[in-house]
Amino acid sequence: MTGVLSCALTLAFDIQELSPTLNIAIPLLGVVLITIGMMMGIRKKRRQAGARSSSRDRVDELRQKQAVRGDLEQLMTEVEQLAKRFGTQLDAKTMQMERLIDEADRKIAELKQLEQARRAAMSLHTPEPSSYTAQPSANPQPPTPNPQPAPSSDETY
Repeated sequence: MTGVLSCALTLAFDIQELSPTLNIAIPLLGVVLITIGMMMGIRKKRRQAGARSSSRDRVDELRQKQAVRGDLEQLMTEVEQLAKRFGTQLDAKTMQMERLIDEADRKIAELKQLEQARRAAMSLHTPEPSSYTAQPSANPQPPTPNPQPAPSSDETY
């Protein structure tokens, strides 16, 4: 830029002798060229500043993505631990249910044995139907109704 400025000034001094209109036009042309050079420099700096800010934005964006990735990894770890804990609890509940079912099966089998023993005992104590002799009754009477009232639906036993 200094080369352009010195060249313009040298040219301006050499041409001063040629014409009085050129005496005004040449310095004016030099000022215009210097202004254009300065404007181009300012634009270039703005572009570079814009590129730097976009680089900064890009770095910030990458940092945010890494933070989000870290948060997601932490969340995934927590979910995995929670799933393991739920699995352990479900296994414990399953084992407890199996024990209760086995206990219920044993009690059912015990009740069936007791019922069979009761039926066997009842059959030993009941007389044979052949030992009964049927004697016809001269005045058969109808069975008497039950004098107790029927229980209501709101009573509990």
